[in-house]
This record gives sequence, structure tokens and C-alpha cells, in this order.
Amino acid sequence: MFLTDIVGHRTHPHSLTGTVPKIFCGGGARSSNLLLRQFGCDAILCPAGTFHPNGAASLFSGCRPCSPKRGDNPVSVKILGRTKCNRTTTKFVHGDLNGDGELSEREVLRLLYTYTVGRNWGKQFESWADTSVHKCDLNGVVCVDNYVAKLDLTDASMCVTNDMKVAPSPQECKGIPAEISKLSKLEILTMNRRQYLQSTIPSEIGELTNLKYIDMSGCPMITGTLPSTIGQLTNLKYFNIAGCRLNGTIPEELFQPQLEKIHLSMNSFTGTLPSTIDGKLTNLKELMLSRNYINGTIPDDIGKLIALENLEMYGNKLVGVIPNSLGQCINLKRIGKFC
Repeated sequence: MFLTDIVGHRTHPHSLTGTVPKIFCGGGARSSNLLLRQFGCDAILCPAGTFHPNGAASLFSGCRPCSPKRGDNPVSVKILGRTKCNRTTTKFVHGDLNGDGELSEREVLRLLYTYTVGRNWGKQFESWADTSVHKCDLNGVVCVDNYVAKLDLTDASMCVTNDMKVAPSPQECKGIPAEISKLSKLEILTMNRRQYLQSTIPSEIGELTNLKYIDMSGCPMITGTLPSTIGQLTNLKYFNIAGCRLNGTIPEELFQPQLEKIHLSMNSFTGTLPSTIDGKLTNLKELMLSRNYINGTIPDDIGKLIALENLEMYGNKLVGVIPNSLGQCINLKRIGKFC
């Protein structure tokens, strides 16, 4: 039984002072519990002079020191398990493990790990739980100049709850955290064929302006809409989200001149084809839009995709005629059925 079971819920702490007896703290570094192993007694109640919205460290964030101010009540400063600081502007930062108010790349990776039930990713990923392991030594991570440049989680059993590979509840699998945007030098993001990855694509992905390659294909539990902020990725060349369950319209902002391959097949996109499919896309070689719910006509400007080699649009609700301008795509090697 945790001390919080004895003294009350963490979000409504009692006015306890002193320290938490170590007998309640699960053996520290030897604990089989990730939370207790990481934070020790802080996982029971935040020590005096610190705070956490839960009153104790969580899997996602540690207790943060308060910045004391003149006039603070000396009694309240000594209280354990505070959910906020008195008379201070100290802000709580989700994902902050060491309490410094900043998110390091290592902390972002740990947050992704805990958000997607990392304990079941597989033995080769066990070091992700240990923040003393350098980020560049983690399986699936490649660094350039000590920054995370590539993240490949195709071998991680993301959001799996047990050996039977049963999908977890939304409460347990929180999906891709918005804080992934803090991996500012990331160029390659691969987490395809993750059958149980319950998530949306956070709008903050648009802050990863160095991204060149995204592959989230074959993840049927990725839902929601495709954020228009994807258009901020002006270095993106390869974008593959085929086989997800994204819906809504395809944002026009997606179609940027530098893109070479766009794979959006087997989703639930609706609406008409974006008007931005035009002559600006001089580098686009593959446009895969099959098996959606796209309606309307095929724009005549499709003939301006001079580099196009592979085109798929079947399985939609398109009407009208196939534009004669398509004959101007002299590099076409394959055209999928239109019906």
C-alpha cells in the first residue's frame, strides 16, 4: 500500500511535513516499479519546497522546486505533496523529469516511451526507461552533432499491453505527445506498421521544420484530421500515412514544392482534391490517394506535375472525365485505376 493510500489522494494532500519514510518508497533503484525506480519517495509525495499538480511525481514528470518569495508562509513551505507553489510564478512543465523547467530531448523521448506503454515495446528498448542512458545510445535513435536526427520505432510494440498484444485503453496509451515538437533537429520519423498505436497527429508536428521523411503508414488506430501545420515542413520530401484512419479534408498546405512522394491511400479523407495540386509541385514523383472518400473532379492542373511517375486515385467518389492534360506527365510509369 502506498503512503498516498493512507494519507489521502495525491491531489488533496494533507498538511504533512518532514520526509516520507523510505520503507514506503519501494526499494529505490532496485524497484520493479518504474515510477518508484525513477523518483523514489517523490513518487509518494513531493518533498518540501517542491510541487507537482498531482502532489507527487508521475510517470511523465517529476516534482519541480518552488522559487521562494519573501512573505511565504514558513509552515506551508515545509508541507509535503504540494500541488502548487505559494506566491510564485514557477510554472509546471509536463514531461520535465529533473525539475529544471525545461524539456531536454532525453525527457521528450522518455515521455514518448511512457505515453505509448514503453514497458512492452520489447527488451531491446528497455534502456529508454533509464534516463541515465544517453539519448544517442537508445535503440532506434540516431544522433547528428549530439541532436536526435532520426527516430525509427518500427520494431517497438507501441501501445501493446501484454504478450497477447491486446490494444490498451485510451487512458493507458496516450499516443504521440505534442512535446515531440521539441526534437528540433529531427529529420527522419518512422513508426509505421504499429497496429495498436492509438493516437492523433499533433498539430505541433509543424514545428519540426527539419523533417525530411515521415512514415506512419499501416497504423490503423491513428485517427483524427491531418493538421494544416504539416505545411510548415518545408524540407519534407517523403510523407506516408497510408493505412491509417485519418478523416476530414486533405489540407491544401500539405502540397509543398519540395515534396517527392505523398502517400495518403486507405484513409477516410473527404472533400475535393486540393487546388494546390498544380505546377508548383515540380518534384512530385508519387501521388497515392486511393481508397478514400474524395469527391469532385480531377483538376486539369494535374498535367503540370511534370515529374510524376506513379499516380493512384481509385476507390474514391470522383466524377467527370480524365483530363487530357494528364498526357503532359511524360514521366508517368504507372497509373492506377480511376474507378
